[in-house]
Amino acid sequence: MLVLSSLSIGCFLVISGFISLCAQPSADQKLDPNVFDRFLGTYRFSSGDVIVIGRSQRRLYFYEPATGLARGLDRSAASKSDLSWVAGPAFQVFSPLEFRMNFGRKQNEIETLTISASGGPIRLAKKLHLYHEEKVTFLSGNATLAGTLLIPITKGPHPAVVFIHGSGHQDRNGFVSLIRFVADHFARHGIATFTYDKRGVGGSTGNWATQTLDDLAADALAGFRMLQSRRDIDRNQIGLWGSSQAAWIMPKITTQTKGIAFIISVSGAGAGISVGDQVLYNLEQHISEQGG
Repeated sequence: MLVLSSLSIGCFLVISGFISLCAQPSADQKLDPNVFDRFLGTYRFSSGDVIVIGRSQRRLYFYEPATGLARGLDRSAASKSDLSWVAGPAFQVFSPLEFRMNFGRKQNEIETLTISASGGPIRLAKKLHLYHEEKVTFLSGNATLAGTLLIPITKGPHPAVVFIHGSGHQDRNGFVSLIRFVADHFARHGIATFTYDKRGVGGSTGNWATQTLDDLAADALAGFRMLQSRRDIDRNQIGLWGSSQAAWIMPKITTQTKGIAFIISVSGAGAGISVGDQVLYNLEQHISEQGG
């Protein structure tokens, strides 16, 4: 079994930095997946460069792999349409306005986007279809978990990755769309990806807040075994990707199955300390920052 750190994969260095920016300002309302999942995916400019659209539960995000440019998007106050969005000077800073983005829709499908920086030209990008997107559910204990499988359009069976969350209330896209951006990268390069909602989030039943690390490992393992049962997935080439808390979860899964082909750990927790020690350290640092 191959184990890789985030430093081993240069294309993820910028994305992995998003983990430290997880505290999201509240948008007006949650985004309806039935509407906004159509926005997600990869779009290509005439230059050949691409821009990727992801989302959290409350806002859209964009990421340009060639430059590392990434921003959270707000609905445009000048328009009541779901197709018009704006962004500010930094990833989670929304004022002053620096970018405008407008999506083009044909019938019920999003096909294009335009983006312009302040004082700059309007760039047009067309949506690509480099993978199929399939909504799936699977059982883990007494819970039904819901997720999304991205399957490359290239001939299978495909190698695959199961994405495992860090701590907290997270859906299949992850905080600030971190999981979706990385899943999109894999799927564009021929590797199927599976992301799912934590218990009690999105389309999943149950309550993540009452789960132990063993419970979280059981959920991820159930997703792993679901992939093994599919004919379009190479059951001998399925690995795990996880950030933060997932570094405690993934080793637990390896004790329950010998079929894991690789592990990618991004900004992994652990480093020889217990969960309790880390929580205590975080609390101490928070109190110190508040002047306590």
